[in-house]
Amino acid sequence: LGVRVYPPLTYYFLSLCRFLTTNWFDAGWLFFVLLFFISGLGVYFWARQWFSHNAALAGAISYILVPYHYNQVYQGSLLAEFTAAALIPFCFWFITRVCRSGKLIDVLGLGLFFGLLVLSHLPTLIMVSFVFTFYGLFSLEKHTYLKTLLKLGISVFTGILLSSFYWMRMINEMSFVNHN
Repeated sequence: LGVRVYPPLTYYFLSLCRFLTTNWFDAGWLFFVLLFFISGLGVYFWARQWFSHNAALAGAISYILVPYHYNQVYQGSLLAEFTAAALIPFCFWFITRVCRSGKLIDVLGLGLFFGLLVLSHLPTLIMVSFVFTFYGLFSLEKHTYLKTLLKLGISVFTGILLSSFYWMRMINEMSFVNHN
């Protein structure tokens, strides 16, 4: 028997939906609909950096309708992973924006969404962090290479700092859930 402890973002968001709807059934529907919408919005914004409005809209709709998300929800009950999947496109969007313009709002946006990803699902965070690293490195422009790398590093540090209330406690309590 092993105990698994997931980060709190999914449960906070589901509880907020419960507060708004006053029952768990409607809260579940609101939770799923909002996360599907949020994920589509993230894909749209990210795709708009590269493609036309119609192509970005098609990409967003495709991401919402991809069968794996329905497996996460209906077959696997992978709510934390589903939440992380809604946040990943925003991280890609802000990585693109930091690499292109490097404005402070983009650096903070990436930090915020990276922090939310830390608070949603740790296995997804670990896997997608490698992809973020390669995507960021390939998106860098030669004339602003070091400056942009510093801004990306500040974003990651900001995200880790914003989520520290969770992972500091988790590190201290690892012995309680450590598997033998």
